[in-house]
Amino acid sequence: YSKLDAAWSDYKALLVGAAPSRERAPRMLQLNASVLALAHQGTVQYETVMGKPVGKLVNLAGRERMLSQRMAMLYLAAKLPVDAATASAEIEKARSEFVAGMATLHKAPENTQTIKDELQLADGQWVFFDAALKKAGSGEVAAAKPMTEVFTTSENLLTVMDHITGLYAGLKAG
Repeated sequence: YSKLDAAWSDYKALLVGAAPSRERAPRMLQLNASVLALAHQGTVQYETVMGKPVGKLVNLAGRERMLSQRMAMLYLAAKLPVDAATASAEIEKARSEFVAGMATLHKAPENTQTIKDELQLADGQWVFFDAALKKAGSGEVAAAKPMTEVFTTSENLLTVMDHITGLYAGLKAG
């Protein structure tokens, strides 16, 4: 977490230190990846120390939440373009990870009916988000409507996954 704190400080300084610019975008993406990797490492370590199955579900649901935002960020990077080929490849990796994560969450024996219902809602939001990404990634220029669809649907998916993460965390408390 000390490494994460240092990486976050560098990232935050870049984010708030000056006006956004295309020239600073590659560094922002690098720092984002570093913060993400360190945060994930810390979460996995915490999950291991907890030693409870529900901790893994909280981590996974939270990661799904993050992946929705990561794909939207990478979409923007591809459209600017800031290393568009890498951003597109990373979207595909995140997409695959998201789909696999949802499959794992659906199979969790700890799921209550409320969690199952919310996972169904997340599936529906995923359909819209994935369609927006695919439509926007079909070679169109960075037009306002496709970008709005990507960012709106990513926020909707984030909201649902945030609620699911909270439901899993509530299982831990119960």
